[in-house]
Amino acid sequence: MKKYKTGFCIGRFQMLTIKHEEMINLGLSMCDKFLVVVGSAQLEGVERNPFHVYVRTGMIYEVFQKEIYHNKLNILPLDDLTHEDDVEGGKWGKYLMDTITKHIGSIPEIMIYGNDEKRYEWFNPEDIPLTSQLIIPRQIENGISATKLRKLIIEGNKEEWIKYVNPKLYQYYGELRRILLDIKNGDYFKK
Repeated sequence: MKKYKTGFCIGRFQMLTIKHEEMINLGLSMCDKFLVVVGSAQLEGVERNPFHVYVRTGMIYEVFQKEIYHNKLNILPLDDLTHEDDVEGGKWGKYLMDTITKHIGSIPEIMIYGNDEKRYEWFNPEDIPLTSQLIIPRQIENGISATKLRKLIIEGNKEEWIKYVNPKLYQYYGELRRILLDIKNGDYFKK
């Protein structure tokens, strides 16, 4: 039995980095069941949100197949409430917690996120009285983030990109590059 029955993390996962993977593994080590919420699920084809939710969830599935198969990890795509920056005033936090609670059948016991984010500001305190929060240090090596990893793909710098992703994702490089170049060239929605 682990410390928590249920927990979750949330992100757009517009590139599954090794830091995301570490955060998910931490959740799996602490929780009987862990939920990865893939936010802004409705967005695709733009610079900040280039990848369709199926590509994003596919990368998570590729890395965590065993945990998903054994029902220890679940993935929940979640559309924004109104738009991507609608997190103020507690409405987004309530929407998020209500959706997660319906999905897992109980209030999650812990939320894990990086210290560069202010996820606690999403919630009114009364909306999360039973949910602990674990803020983990998120040292970004050499300034690497999902945004910078996408830039490396556009530049064709696969050698640098592979340093920051799971080897199981190397097979995605060509597809990710095609999508990013189509967006850069304005061809994404012309197909």
